[in-house]
Amino acid sequence: MATPTTSGGYASVPLSPYENLNTLLSLVRWSSPVISYSIPASGSVWSRDPDIGYGPSSGGGEPWSPNLGFLGADETVRFKSALQKWANVAAIQFTEVPDNQTTVGDIRVAYSNTAEMARSAAHAYLPFGEPSSGDIWINANTSALRSSYLDGSDEYHTLIHELGHSLGLKHPFSGDLLNTKTISPMNDTLVLSVMSYSGEPGQSSTSLSYAPTTPMLYDIEAIQHMYGANRNYNAGDTTYRFDDSTTYMETIWDGGGTNTITYTGTQPSLINLNEGSGSSIGKPVYTIDSNGRFINYVENVWIAFDTKITGAQGGSGGDYIFGNDFGNSLLGGGGNDSIFAGNGNDRIEAGKGNDVAHGSDGDDVFVGLAGKDALYGGAGRNILIADNALAQLHVTTLRNNSFFVRSDDGDMAIVRDVQTLQARDASVALTTLGISGNVGLGLVEIYVAAFRRAPESSGYDYWMKEIASKGLAQVADTIFSLDVVQKVYAANLTINEFVTAIYKNVFDKLPDTEGLAYWTQQLAAGSRGQLVVDMTAAGLGVSDGVDGKDFFQNRVDWGQYAVGYQATHNGGLSAAHLSELMALVNDDPMTLITLIGNAESGIAL
Repeated sequence: MATPTTSGGYASVPLSPYENLNTLLSLVRWSSPVISYSIPASGSVWSRDPDIGYGPSSGGGEPWSPNLGFLGADETVRFKSALQKWANVAAIQFTEVPDNQTTVGDIRVAYSNTAEMARSAAHAYLPFGEPSSGDIWINANTSALRSSYLDGSDEYHTLIHELGHSLGLKHPFSGDLLNTKTISPMNDTLVLSVMSYSGEPGQSSTSLSYAPTTPMLYDIEAIQHMYGANRNYNAGDTTYRFDDSTTYMETIWDGGGTNTITYTGTQPSLINLNEGSGSSIGKPVYTIDSNGRFINYVENVWIAFDTKITGAQGGSGGDYIFGNDFGNSLLGGGGNDSIFAGNGNDRIEAGKGNDVAHGSDGDDVFVGLAGKDALYGGAGRNILIADNALAQLHVTTLRNNSFFVRSDDGDMAIVRDVQTLQARDASVALTTLGISGNVGLGLVEIYVAAFRRAPESSGYDYWMKEIASKGLAQVADTIFSLDVVQKVYAANLTINEFVTAIYKNVFDKLPDTEGLAYWTQQLAAGSRGQLVVDMTAAGLGVSDGVDGKDFFQNRVDWGQYAVGYQATHNGGLSAAHLSELMALVNDDPMTLITLIGNAESGIAL
């Protein structure tokens, strides 16, 4: 038990394998996980020891300031709240004790003003075995700090920050007596640590529009390294609820259970369930300069390392939701959402609106047709559940793994790499339902590359016969020798220029260095036609989301659909009109869904 002239015990702390964490360690901590605190008042006693105490009362020590002051009742409540924020994440227990002539807390807090405090809002002493160890002194001349310490205020952040020092944390941007390690300026920000001075990374003249209300990502990692983690905090199933009535700047630490982040507001949000990652939820938080002017938006809700959250629900705005690898339940809500599952077995419900949802390596379940959706199953065995009878659902096969699904309710989706359709009354393989648009995928790819449109009926029929007798590569060579094609791909283009032109026209991007080198080597050893056959096949073979694939596969799928459409609508479309239609399709799957949806609804193309 500490007294006015003695301190609680302290212990050394080893460095960790993690450099960002190490920059916060003073390398000392309280030796006991039970840490006492007291609230001084008039009549409290302080050590006058000239070496390890505050020196004589005639000196400049904090207790001898004429501005010595004490926390009021409301301020004490907020101080205890800040203590609890640290106890939530670390295996420590704070115990209040009297502050009198014989007993004081390991941590004490009061107001003062000394020459050393002239440029600081507050300071605190590390746990070093001295009477002043753990003491927190708040600048009495900073009127804002004689406040209610509201969440998000610099004043409340000051309490959390100074308690970090009292527990054994140092500033990440500067060395200390026992530890000279400093953090990279790019990671020196209040967004990642309450012990930082900077809003913008490495810029101490900047701050945040709303200050942290909890220890942040690196702080939690460091304090748990020192004292252990509080595995009992929110150890059951917990739903973390966010809305638009409050601003947030916090890091979630959770001791276990099945946990969910739910946002019920209207702002567009970013929800990332991966540990160590940040989300943007609710009212925006941003960095500000010394005059309070906006600089940049920042992520305002973080997930601590070793915290597992498996559920996310977006609001009514357009949300981006990123899952992790633990098997998630991801719900987009209203708005036009983009959902990206991790590698577990996930349940994805895009919700109302025009949504894009990506599965990954697990076996994923996509729930519902609602609006216009693009559903990408990824690897694994994937299922689409529709709240319709099977007879109310209509499927067109665009490619072996790409389907257009439409309900009688008017909802529709592009569905890729999903094997099973589960209706209310039956579960069937998508391939058994599909009305095939055509089988000439290779020819459609060549048309998209050469003519930048779908084949017209007569051209499709002619070239399919040529492919049957001569092969796809030879037909591609012939097509690329046509005058109309050489207006785009001139015969005198160098190898590099031709490959670059294919990239631009087929994938809507320039080649990277590695890709350019590979394909120029292939062209040098072969023909233009064979190169286009190989490049387009490779383009469809890469993972969904790779730059350029969506642009190409959306156009190929439209080309496949357009061939089938012409075959069933008593005549073809002109080459000029097919070019106009193809120009409407880009990397946004909604452009493809809208075009096919119009055709399926009876709107003449």
